[in-house]
Amino acid sequence: AMDLGGGGVRINAADWFQLRIEARKSENVSNGFALSEGRTADELIADFTVPIARKWIVRLGGAETGYDDDNHGHRLHAGGDWILIDHPHELKFFLDGEWRETDERSSDVFDGGTRIGIIHPYWTPQSYHMAMAGLEWRHDLSEGTRREGSQRYYSVRAAGGNDSDDNAFVQGRAALHIDFANVWSVESGVFLHGSQDWDAVGGSVSIGASF
Repeated sequence: AMDLGGGGVRINAADWFQLRIEARKSENVSNGFALSEGRTADELIADFTVPIARKWIVRLGGAETGYDDDNHGHRLHAGGDWILIDHPHELKFFLDGEWRETDERSSDVFDGGTRIGIIHPYWTPQSYHMAMAGLEWRHDLSEGTRREGSQRYYSVRAAGGNDSDDNAFVQGRAALHIDFANVWSVESGVFLHGSQDWDAVGGSVSIGASF
């Protein structure tokens, strides 16, 4: 999917918990039929993070996706982090699990023996679930110059897992985060995915403000 923009809020309740609510709009570019029809989706995301001990963190969340052809997708996820090396240079082990469901499955439209279209031309998982585990390294770049509440760091993570389609995979991510002017933050990242069934490469840039 191609991100068309969005926005959200993040609440940090005195380090007791963090809540993120975000709305995003994207264009589906998974195949030629989706491109020609200009299919878009609106997604509402909520994430809840709770530190249950100094080095243990629990993450819960979900998302609802509304497609412009009246289909809907649902996602739930849960995970946990175990911090092996603490700040300023953090190494953590993580576990993640995910469940996805779509109201209506995609289906091909044929004229004779020729496929002429796809109803719901995008991924429509049915009772899909996934689990993965990995390591993440986060390097603080703001030592000695850090202002209260500001962050500068890069992170690198590697993970492997499997899903209900029996498609084992490996993933890699790298990101750079910089806060500036006491309000603004910018984050850029790259993503790699490799598996027997499909491969992917992606990138992102986001800008946020804190008040």
